[in-house]
Amino acid sequence: MEIKKAIEWLKAISATQNDSPHKNSLSDRKEALYMAIVAIEELEQYREIGSIKECREARERQKSKKPKGINKVDEDTVYMECTNCGLTTVLYSGMEPDYCPKCGQAIDWSRDDGGEE
Repeated sequence: MEIKKAIEWLKAISATQNDSPHKNSLSDRKEALYMAIVAIEELEQYREIGSIKECREARERQKSKKPKGINKVDEDTVYMECTNCGLTTVLYSGMEPDYCPKCGQAIDWSRDDGGEE
């Protein structure tokens, strides 16, 4: 059963609850159903955001990494390979993107000697 279907089902049950001779009062049963609905709705919101693993991976991609395999073709053309996904990108003079266009990995263009490329 899908979460949305379960929520609908729980809401329908809650709407049809009547007083019962059992120990649990109608208000207790409705409150329990309401709490279940809220918990499932919150779970669905978290699933839309992504898993913990996906969030950690996204956070890691925000940390700048130097591209690997920077190959200069001529004065105006360079090929670079993303450290994260391996995408090879052609860059022309003045094009130094802050992020990989495929995976979003932040790119560190600084040189090891402290100067700029």
